[in-house]
Amino acid sequence: MERITYNRVLFYPVTCVTTAFFELSVFPPMDKIDQPQPHQEELFDRYFTLEEAAALIPEVRKAFTQCHKELNELKDQIVLYKRIFTQREQSGQPPTEAESEALHQKWLSYEQCLDRWVQHFLSQGILLKDLEKGLIDFPYLSQDGDLFLLCWHLGEDGIFYFHGLEEGFRGRKPIAVLPE
Repeated sequence: MERITYNRVLFYPVTCVTTAFFELSVFPPMDKIDQPQPHQEELFDRYFTLEEAAALIPEVRKAFTQCHKELNELKDQIVLYKRIFTQREQSGQPPTEAESEALHQKWLSYEQCLDRWVQHFLSQGILLKDLEKGLIDFPYLSQDGDLFLLCWHLGEDGIFYFHGLEEGFRGRKPIAVLPE
């Protein structure tokens, strides 16, 4: 499984699917928290220039469109099965074994699809922050060795913002003040 090292913590992308809401979570294994602090240059496998990141936006936009289509189709099927289960339970008829297995297979398909898309972004060095919103970051290393994240989400025409590692989306600054 892919691993991401960030600020003394080794992260493993892990998918969590709940019945109320579908979400993507990343958990740090507790035994990895006390690893030695890496140099900023070693935090990520790949760093992007602003030009490299901007050139990937059309491909990333297309990938998110396809990803959302596939995941939404699977979510719709799961919701349909859950409605059938609820109706059966309310009428006193438990779901059949075949229906239970079919729902289980839909959940597995959803998880596999989610894992495939997470790996798609990670394999390119792109940090996936919010799958539903289409929020990603591109690691960027300035000439002075300072690490920043070039920030983009669906609906933006290009990369117009960046932030530090600890600041997140709310700490976004205009790309015009990005250190070279």
